[in-house]
Amino acid sequence: MFNLMLASIHFLFYITIFVAILINTIKSGFLTPIGTILTLASFVTSCIIQLKYIKENE
Repeated sequence: MFNLMLASIHFLFYITIFVAILINTIKSGFLTPIGTILTLASFVTSCIIQLKYIKENE
């Protein structure tokens, strides 16, 4: 149960970072395709890792 809570907190943490990066990128007008792809890739990867972790510890 504790592990599940910890994983959820990490998940929210990754989402917060992703949103912060996205807002920052849009504000500075530096929305390059490479930057967007890298941000999305890291976000998706972290989501997959967290979901795997949650499933393993259920």
